[in-house]
Amino acid sequence: MLPHDKLFTPGPVEVSAKTLAAFARPAIGHRGDDFKNLYRDIHPKLQTLFGTKQPVFLSTSSAWGVMEGAIRNLVDRGALCCMCGAFSDKWLDVARRCGKNAEPLQVDWGKHIDHKDVTRPRPA
Repeated sequence: MLPHDKLFTPGPVEVSAKTLAAFARPAIGHRGDDFKNLYRDIHPKLQTLFGTKQPVFLSTSSAWGVMEGAIRNLVDRGALCCMCGAFSDKWLDVARRCGKNAEPLQVDWGKHIDHKDVTRPRPA
């Protein structure tokens, strides 16, 4: 590999020579047997990695797509969006764009969400 500056950003990120070589291989279709076999092979490894026996779902969408999918499928009456930074602030935006009743609980950046604020009854 050629020498280069290390990037300390969310992306793009530095990858190993092995990973770079894997990306140079032809892509496989996500609806074919090659993908089914790959997923069947890695699924139990993902369960071990995440310490669960429950299904692990992969998404090729952006984080926004996963957030929208979660909100559209799991939020019924409303959502309390605990916000302590740019990424968590997106939950409120996504929930409202999905037409959900979403209430913010925001703290200053770098601070934590106090569990007492989450369990305290909120005004109607």
